[in-house]
Amino acid sequence: MTNIEAYREFCKEEKDIPLYSKDWWLDVVCDDGYWDVALVKINGKIMASMPYFIKKKMIFKVITLPKLTQTMGPYIKYIPNQNSCKKLAYEKEILNQLIEQLPKVDMFNQSFHHSFTNWLPFYWEGYSQSTGYTYIIEDLNNIEDVYKNFSSSTRKDIRKADKHNIKIVSSENIEAFYEIIMMTHKRKNLKPRESLDFIKKLYKKAKEMDSVILKFAIKDDIIYSASLFFYDNKTLYAIIGGSNSEVKLLGSNQLLDWEMMKFASIKNLSFDFEGSMIEGVEYRNRSYGAVQKQYFNISKIDSKILKFIL
Repeated sequence: MTNIEAYREFCKEEKDIPLYSKDWWLDVVCDDGYWDVALVKINGKIMASMPYFIKKKMIFKVITLPKLTQTMGPYIKYIPNQNSCKKLAYEKEILNQLIEQLPKVDMFNQSFHHSFTNWLPFYWEGYSQSTGYTYIIEDLNNIEDVYKNFSSSTRKDIRKADKHNIKIVSSENIEAFYEIIMMTHKRKNLKPRESLDFIKKLYKKAKEMDSVILKFAIKDDIIYSASLFFYDNKTLYAIIGGSNSEVKLLGSNQLLDWEMMKFASIKNLSFDFEGSMIEGVEYRNRSYGAVQKQYFNISKIDSKILKFIL
């Protein structure tokens, strides 16, 4: 059995593997390269995994993040009732084995899930680290308390959307969603990074896995805002969204997020805004009372030519 075949079975067993590291997600998003996985077994059982995506950039072979994928990194099954000393020793041994299995490439650059906190074994092997941030509302059980933590301007926008009869509806119309995304990119003078066919393929697979929901904010049959949310066993991720540049938004974005928080609350999920280092996006995320979470970006350049270029 190959590592990928073993990992597929592991993903079926381990429901808490984050969305971006699930085998079905990687099958779709790694279409411009290929993925593989490092595994650590103890007594024949998989105790840790670390999937990685390899692609060519110019003449260089790199391990990087695939499309729409914020984080990957190690996933470790811990032995119950370990004290701090034993747990850190266990992590060190596991991570050393994962690092040893990584293929030789010109550059490694991955962001790790925010739950991963011990990158020291990577540091000892010559890797570097920088910090990224995401914003998460972890506890949505008391949804009214969540609403109270919104900034006054965010609550005002939600009331405005209600006043103007903006409605939130579920949809499977990917073409209409993509039109809104194209509007958003055009307004920002950007080219869309993902094609319509790619979004369709990802949506179809996620639908099969009961891991996606598409929502529109509409009024008089006009789409004001649209968001595609994916989720795993623990978290709902706000991955792709956009708004109609031909109408006044009337708080439709905020109402859409609020309705999806209610959805996450029902499913007992946290809400991950997916973070951003852009100042305006950071303000929007924290205006919902979300908690800042840091995650590690781990990198290493082995190519002398690439080191010189960078």
